[in-house]
Amino acid sequence: MIDNSTKEQIKAQLSNFCENAGSANKAQVQLQVSGATISKMINGKHQDIADDMWRKMAAKLGMSLVEEWKHAETTPYRVFTWVFNDSQRYANVYGVTCEPGSGKTYTLDRYRTSYPNVFYAKCQRKSSESEMLINILSSMGKKASNRHVHYLLNEVLKVVERVETPVIIIDELEKVPPNTLFAVIDLYNLLEHKCGIVLLGTPNLKERVERGVRLGKMCFNELHSRIGGRFIEVPAPTTKDGAAVVLANGIANQLEINKILNDSHKEDGRAIDLRRVERLVHKEKISKEA
Repeated sequence: MIDNSTKEQIKAQLSNFCENAGSANKAQVQLQVSGATISKMINGKHQDIADDMWRKMAAKLGMSLVEEWKHAETTPYRVFTWVFNDSQRYANVYGVTCEPGSGKTYTLDRYRTSYPNVFYAKCQRKSSESEMLINILSSMGKKASNRHVHYLLNEVLKVVERVETPVIIIDELEKVPPNTLFAVIDLYNLLEHKCGIVLLGTPNLKERVERGVRLGKMCFNELHSRIGGRFIEVPAPTTKDGAAVVLANGIANQLEINKILNDSHKEDGRAIDLRRVERLVHKEKISKEA
């Protein structure tokens, strides 16, 4: 059962999301939840809203109802946040790569709910040009009336020209086919000096683009040039970063901290997997309740 305290947390996060989205109508499209549900949650008239809907809303807002995960400023978090902020403030374009387990998703969720006009698309395997652009429009609170790429690009432009300091973050770009990369170049050409763009992926994205440049494949040289000729490689979380996360989330015993960190190292023995840290913190807390 979702208690009143948890509902108040979701309500506060939802109100903040609506404010940053620009309106409840835009938030409705981004979250893919009815406007009536959003209104009831925010205005406290939610007696008939089922627990499943509260859980669904929390998930869409990037919240965990199992236990509130406490923030710690890791090295990757600071680098990601600097890139997002610089791109948004100065309409810069960046290509950014990181290893899995670096805290990218956590940072993205926190940034998107903290600042207005942050638009986001997560690519999937074989995402087409139109699918990527429709996802961007959806994050802008807009529904596309057709799937023509030229139309979709101009709809994105219309939104960008009406808002202050927008940024578009495109995640997992390494998964898309070459034609979708052309749409990224079209976005850059259309939005240059009007909107920040951040292209995110694993190291596979950097390898793919740089290999395309070496082989002279169409569009790869253009894409590489538009991100300034290099990718920003976010450093993997260190042992110090992992310790900060463990401490922030209520485990202060040094032996327990060391145990978690030792079991969170990746194969290279240096980097920490923050997803693994979260699981082990949860496991340690559960063991104490038994």
